[in-house]
Amino acid sequence: MQAEIAIRKLGGKTRFAKRLLKELRRSRRSTREVNISRLERNTMDNEVVFVPGKVLGQGSLTKKLTVGAFSFSQSAIQKIQKAGGRALLLEEFLREFGKGSGVRIIG
Repeated sequence: MQAEIAIRKLGGKTRFAKRLLKELRRSRRSTREVNISRLERNTMDNEVVFVPGKVLGQGSLTKKLTVGAFSFSQSAIQKIQKAGGRALLLEEFLREFGKGSGVRIIG
């Protein structure tokens, strides 16, 4: 699996990488889906968060966030970028925040 290789290569043996591997191995029926509205309620401006699942576009976002996830809906990407934030897929996120320091996991 491509994502598992990326986590092992870029995340190393950190607690953050182990948590992502655990989430990645969940069954498809129990994968997490987080709406933009939940990110709005549970984060602060300029925060770095990771969603171990899919980010969906329901709701609105007013905070500038760096959001990493296994996948995004098109509307979620647009809303994150419109608020001045960044939407990063797994590999991009791990290149920048591979150690997981300062990253909150939401989902």
